[in-house]
Amino acid sequence: MPQQRAEETRGRILDAAVKKFAIAGYDATSVDEICGEAGVSKGAFYHHFPTKQAVFLALMQGWLAMIDMGMEAVRKETVPETLVTMTNLLPVFSRLPRTACRCSWNSGFRPAATRPSGRRSLPLIATTRNTFRN
Repeated sequence: MPQQRAEETRGRILDAAVKKFAIAGYDATSVDEICGEAGVSKGAFYHHFPTKQAVFLALMQGWLAMIDMGMEAVRKETVPETLVTMTNLLPVFSRLPRTACRCSWNSGFRPAATRPSGRRSLPLIATTRNTFRN
């Protein structure tokens, strides 16, 4: 029971973060706003995630896992066959709601190289997976 409750709390935090990031952007969203949307205390937030960045990375990890599963589902015998299958799926992706992609790319999150401080706060390269493994 306690584990189930903890998983539900973690899920509410992630759901709230997606919503807030999509509306205001990563930089403009505070931990307080995420907690308010999720209906949890800051203590509960920090029990599950050490930082707002950790929430974003958990979301990215989940999205990348979904992409990996999708890639596995369309993988064919050869790379060209796989690319043709992927190309045929592009119309499906173009019909996704704009908010499905907005929070990670268009919401105020800027790669470290473009941040005024030059600080590398989100090592997304480290979380990127190879699409075609040998």
